[in-house]
Amino acid sequence: DKLHLALSVGMGVLVCAELFDLACAPEGAAGAPATLIALRSRTAMPSILIMISLSIAALTNLLNALGNAWVHAPLSGSLIDRPIQSMRYVGWMTSMPAAFVIVGHSMLGRAWSDIRTCVIFGDVCIGLAWAGLLIGNAILQILSTVAAVVVYLLTARLMSEW
Repeated sequence: DKLHLALSVGMGVLVCAELFDLACAPEGAAGAPATLIALRSRTAMPSILIMISLSIAALTNLLNALGNAWVHAPLSGSLIDRPIQSMRYVGWMTSMPAAFVIVGHSMLGRAWSDIRTCVIFGDVCIGLAWAGLLIGNAILQILSTVAAVVVYLLTARLMSEW
């Protein structure tokens, strides 16, 4: 698919731009280049997490473009009647924690314990939603989807305290 390939190339360009910005960022008053400045610093972390998220998104789009994405047919007895794009859920489970850290820790200065709880609940929510698509029993699909919504609302409530 040409769209997925174009998205993958575009995200690759953005990863290179972030890497360039990170490598050329001045450090301190002297303005000396900080070749990949202390990677654990609060100023470098958002760029690194953005690069990781974009790399994962580029990889998932490239796999979709090459036809190697995880696509599952719904099981018999399922409420779903279309293919399940599992690679999409894997991408979400890996890029969402990076987004939470960028916003919660780097931008808002929240404690790691606050962010960790939201990341865990966010991944559980995505996992339950994904499982709701893969399960072949309609009642279990509904229960899994309802549980995903409840966990989502709980995560949103925790994040509203940031």
